[in-house]
Amino acid sequence: MTNTIQNIQAEYEGVKNAITSLIAEQTRLQHRLTTLNLVRQFEQHGVIQSQPYWYVAGVGFKFNR
Repeated sequence: MTNTIQNIQAEYEGVKNAITSLIAEQTRLQHRLTTLNLVRQFEQHGVIQSQPYWYVAGVGFKFNR
């Protein structure tokens, strides 16, 4: 019985960690999508027409000036 409880607790922790990782990834992707949408709007309005830019994970977009 004790082993069963320990196995269930270990499995629960594993699932909990997986959910936490998925939420973090979802947040990262949402931030990236928001940034991409902003870049697209800036491009459409000529704000960053010819400026090269790149994405830095966890930071966002960087622009060469």
